Amino acid sequence: MDFYTILLILAIIFLLVISAFFSGSETALTAASKATMYQLEKENNTRAKIVNFLKNKKEKLIGTLLLGNNLVNTLATAIATSFFISVLKDNEKGILYSTVVMTLLILIFGEVLPKTIAINKADKFALLFSPIIKILVTFLSPFTYLINLLTRIILKLFKFQISSDIVTSENELRGVIDLHAKSEGTTEEKDMLHGILDLDNLQVKEIMTHKKNLEVLNVNESTNKNLKKILNSQFTRLPLYDKNLDKIIGIINVKDVLKNINKTKKLDLKLIAKKPWFIPETTVVLDQLQEFQKKQRHLAFVIDKHEALIGIITLEDIIEEIVGDIEDEYDVKK
Repeated sequence: MDFYTILLILAIIFLLVISAFFSGSETALTAASKATMYQLEKENNTRAKIVNFLKNKKEKLIGTLLLGNNLVNTLATAIATSFFISVLKDNEKGILYSTVVMTLLILIFGEVLPKTIAINKADKFALLFSPIIKILVTFLSPFTYLINLLTRIILKLFKFQISSDIVTSENELRGVIDLHAKSEGTTEEKDMLHGILDLDNLQVKEIMTHKKNLEVLNVNESTNKNLKKILNSQFTRLPLYDKNLDKIIGIINVKDVLKNINKTKKLDLKLIAKKPWFIPETTVVLDQLQEFQKKQRHLAFVIDKHEALIGIITLEDIIEEIVGDIEDEYDVKK
């Protein structure tokens, strides 16, 4: 075997390694976890920043990798054809052998093997390859721009609509949660994460406490009677009404009662009552949670379209929708 033949074989091997690099990089960078990369970027990981940069430039990234991969595969096949023709001294056989051998070599060593390895260690290889890929993306950007421009023109001719926005749907996110719970998570974690997603699909009327189950104070009853109700209640906040439940005039906080009970001879609940907060029954639970946080409140009164009271919603009701029932020492065991 002469020096020229050895040189051709080494060139083919080298190009197959480069092909494997491009294929593995494509798989690793597209499959790398967004959540993991953003978390690493928050921790000032330079390579994670590069990965996120490349993932945000997906069109340029894919264009560069495909350009590089096809270039080396074509060159490897051309060199192999030259090699087999020179060895076999027959053009037709040389082309046939080159086609069969290079198809197998590229398929196994240039595609399947590197992609299988990369998909199993996507985050690791994405971090490893990202600096090199970024240089290639920058260097080959004029070529990829022309290719993408030509592609868009062809797609436009066929009236094919393309979108640059990649949106992760809620169903896809739910699938990821279920997969995580199946592989390494717990049922409790899965239920909590689903609970958070469900908040956007629930209205307050679906999780509120109905007015018939409320513990309330009547402003027209004696102070002693109301104090007895407060002391016997398991709640720290009680609605205060006048004449009927549709006329809520405030919220009594037990702490305010304790602070004022010895300051005056006669405790006036009207004076210490907090202003009531009324919300429509169709309010989305997630929106209400955000309002609770913004207003630093823990309770709101739910009214129907006729502005009649139908129940109350509390911060605890929403939290229980996420984490499940929260029982304290005063809750009655069922």
